[in-house]
Amino acid sequence: MGEPSLRICVLGTSSSAGSGLPREVAWPWLGAAELGLERAGLIEMEHVTLFPVGARAVSFAMAKVEELDPDLVVFAFGSYPCAIATVGQRIKRRYGERAFKAYHRLELKLTARPGNTVANPTRMNRWGRWLVRRVIGAETINSLDDVSGILSDVLHQLSRREGTHVLVFSEPDWPKALERDSKDANNILRGLRDRMQAVAKEHRFPYVDCTARFDVPDRDALYLSDAVHKSVAGHRIQADVFLEAMRQHFPATNAERVSATV
Repeated sequence: MGEPSLRICVLGTSSSAGSGLPREVAWPWLGAAELGLERAGLIEMEHVTLFPVGARAVSFAMAKVEELDPDLVVFAFGSYPCAIATVGQRIKRRYGERAFKAYHRLELKLTARPGNTVANPTRMNRWGRWLVRRVIGAETINSLDDVSGILSDVLHQLSRREGTHVLVFSEPDWPKALERDSKDANNILRGLRDRMQAVAKEHRFPYVDCTARFDVPDRDALYLSDAVHKSVAGHRIQADVFLEAMRQHFPATNAERVSATV
């Protein structure tokens, strides 16, 4: 089919990477596959997980963008490091990196069990999380100011890169199941969203928010049992939002339309 006519890099989170699920059902690849059908299959999708913590986060993100040289960067941001108090972070600070990695492997194994959503968690998962949180405690990884500063800096630098378009793509509000342990999580996310939307407006980047599309009666079923990462159904919604944004803000070029008819 030749060289792709559109190279997309999702500069995103563990959620946009499809953590706990097969990659093909995560919204970036699901959306790219369907966009490819519309545009003669000429879509190349790459994902880079940007964790907005530490002095090297911005340089890491920009080095990846330079390496991939995309036509479009989908800047998919969330507030996990500054909004969610995690047991894993407490374990890392108290017991070190090895203990944290062991806990993270166990958490992923529990989360990835079929049908294991917020609405229908396994009993072991539910009670296990409650127990370790009570015994060990939890804390956030970073502050809102630090996270917004890193993310804003990346957007500023992307604005200076010629030939690259940017779509700013916000995560939806956190589910109620998560707010039981991190009561200010959605207030923090909304604060971060306001800041990112202001930066997007400054650079005239299209801005997309998935929150309204997650406002459904069975909302808990849109998340895995960790109440952080999306289920298959949640990724389907985000893929739809992505596709709609692409059609609106980045329609197929004339060359793509011609290729589609050949």
